[in-house]
Amino acid sequence: MGILPFRTTIETHLPPDEVARRLTEELNPPSERFGERLPLYGWVRGDTFEVYQTKNWFTANSRSLEGKGRIVPGRAGANVELTLTPPWYVWAFATVWFLFAGAFTVGIFVAYLRGSLFGQQAWPMILLLPGIGAFLFVTNFAREAARIRYHIRRILGFPRP
Repeated sequence: MGILPFRTTIETHLPPDEVARRLTEELNPPSERFGERLPLYGWVRGDTFEVYQTKNWFTANSRSLEGKGRIVPGRAGANVELTLTPPWYVWAFATVWFLFAGAFTVGIFVAYLRGSLFGQQAWPMILLLPGIGAFLFVTNFAREAARIRYHIRRILGFPRP
């Protein structure tokens, strides 16, 4: 299993129609539940659903994931298969970041090979710039995926860990 997209299955003892009912009740768009601060919103259509994080001032940036899921019958209830991916603008930002980091890394490496003072002093940046970008992208993605998974488990009646 790779880190992107994040796929998980949540097994529950609830029947598939009860899972769909609970998700429908909880994932109504925020405009339909005035005054409540919902962590997630989305839509349920038959045995499939979409889930998104509610945006506010602090989560209106790349800290949002798009989730698509299916409710399938399981051995003793239902399984919720969930796939989470970053939206297109996160991929665009990551692409720009890594293109910049790659070009900067090549420039520093060439300067180092030519023996310039800049190349000799800046060579640790070759390790830092791409590594920092990858670390921030992956850890933020994993944290947000865990948050969405937690809220779906809460909707399905799992106790807090």
